[in-house]
Amino acid sequence: MPSTQIIAGWQPPAMLKLRNGQQRIVDLLNDPQSRARQQRQLIAVLPTGYGKTLGICCAYAALKHAGVVQRLLVVVPSAEQLGSYLDEIEDDMARIGAPVSGAYRAVSDLSLRLHRRNEAEIFVATVQSLGGSGIATVHDLLSSGRWMLAADEFHRYADENTWGEAIKSLSPVFTVAVSATPDRTDRSAKVIEGKPDVDVTLADAVDEGAIRRVVTHVMDYTVDLTMGGEQVPERFSLSSLADALGGSDKFQNLSQMEVKHEIRYFHKYISESLLNAVSKLEELNSEHPSEHKMLVFALGVRHAQAICDQIQFIAPQLKADWIGTQSTDREGRQHGRSDAENETALARFKRGEFQILVQVRKAAEGFNDVRCSVLVFLNMLNESVLLQQAVGRGLRRNYAVPEDMDRCHVYVSHDHPGIEFLKALADELSTIGDEAIVDERPGAAGSGGPTVYDIPEFFVLDASFSGEELYFPLGDTTMLQSTALERVRSAIPQLQGQADEITLQMIRQALNVEPQMMSTSERIEQARRRVTKAVGTLASNVVRIRADRSGGTFPSTMLGDTCKAINGRWKRLNSGNGQAVMTMEELERKYNWVQGLNASIKNSVDPLQAVIAEAPWLML
Repeated sequence: MPSTQIIAGWQPPAMLKLRNGQQRIVDLLNDPQSRARQQRQLIAVLPTGYGKTLGICCAYAALKHAGVVQRLLVVVPSAEQLGSYLDEIEDDMARIGAPVSGAYRAVSDLSLRLHRRNEAEIFVATVQSLGGSGIATVHDLLSSGRWMLAADEFHRYADENTWGEAIKSLSPVFTVAVSATPDRTDRSAKVIEGKPDVDVTLADAVDEGAIRRVVTHVMDYTVDLTMGGEQVPERFSLSSLADALGGSDKFQNLSQMEVKHEIRYFHKYISESLLNAVSKLEELNSEHPSEHKMLVFALGVRHAQAICDQIQFIAPQLKADWIGTQSTDREGRQHGRSDAENETALARFKRGEFQILVQVRKAAEGFNDVRCSVLVFLNMLNESVLLQQAVGRGLRRNYAVPEDMDRCHVYVSHDHPGIEFLKALADELSTIGDEAIVDERPGAAGSGGPTVYDIPEFFVLDASFSGEELYFPLGDTTMLQSTALERVRSAIPQLQGQADEITLQMIRQALNVEPQMMSTSERIEQARRRVTKAVGTLASNVVRIRADRSGGTFPSTMLGDTCKAINGRWKRLNSGNGQAVMTMEELERKYNWVQGLNASIKNSVDPLQAVIAEAPWLML
């Protein structure tokens, strides 16, 4: 009877279950006869959110165990990725059972000493730092020892550009190249070429539960603006604006054109599509508080600023900010933000200091935040590698949200150049029962009107856990709830099917975290916030219903006026007291009144007629 050959080699701890693509990397590198080992190169295509960093760690662990390498150089295309690697890779190596002596920045005065003293064995560099004197430092590092080179986002390194030349000048013993999008936008040759040894498709990753499924919301988007010093604004769709400026393929970043054509944006009228996306964000955070954020892709920096202004009109309870590179007008004035300002804003967004980030070609490749679940494309990115990378910002699983509810909601105009790709993506990743493509254009639903979002049942917490957002103490720092869930489930496979609350309760008990009772003042303040949010939900539903029948736009003051009408109606029907002087019982009664009115509109055959019949005062 023929025997099955078992390849001996490194494996992670039994309690850590790797994803299929990560395990395939290990298996190939454990086999001395594999094509990858023979060619001293492995190429892996792993979707965003699948775990490229852990894949690189596994590759290094397997090759180190086999005696092939003893040092690792990771090359990344951005400073943000550099920081992420340095913050996480030592912990990741320990988690897979292959602890290392240390990790440090490759291009520094200290790196060579740490390498020679064996106080660090993993070194990380941005590809930009390999220019000038930086490449000499890295050559000194690689002059001793057996090195593995890990080229992250290797599609960025073209064979004939400066970055590619820097990569070619290195002499590692083994090369591992990883990317979510291996093809270059310009289709030019890469410095690392070859057929992928490991190729995980988006559909494969979804089936493993590694990334989110996608729901694509098709909408109309219009913007009012003037050009060339004109005084009367004109309304443009994305396609008509592209035509006016010479074609969408030329203006993926409109910032310089905004300056050249003296474009000014107006927000007297706001597109319903933006309110739809904000309403979805609010609904998601009602179900899982503080677990969802929005990322908006704008045409240019002036457009980004205008979107932030519009959001303040339609959702004053939310915070929005923008990032974008600088450009200079004819008078020498700077428009946009410096790299330092952009990095500060990005860090604040990731810390949760605001919920909506509007960006112009900044938060794409290498930007990671599992709470980014609503993406709004108000730019002109066509079906390209750049668009795939942008969508990837919303694909990472948030393990604080149950898998069957964790979706990436993509909002895109029907005339966006990448619409067919985004619709096909939603179809490809859908499962039975999913509504993968939602048509939210004005009038698309007929008399049924647009989606009317629910207002949940009224409840106020009596107690909260200290560390509700941050659970694991790590020296002087803490670990985010979503990260804690992901790592605990990776380490203990038996917990992968458990509900989030059960797993989180186990973490609290293990850390001896006790609940803290809320004071009466805290409970009343919490109730006020819930009432305010309920009023905002009802108002946004009414505004969207009205806008759906009037071309998809509405005056920027309508939402605020509708909130005032709701609050005023309650005061006339009741005590006349405002929320600031209402008791808990009164706050709950107002909440239930708002919820009941919203439910009657939602459950009607024709929402607009329901508003006219049951609350005509909302039509004033």
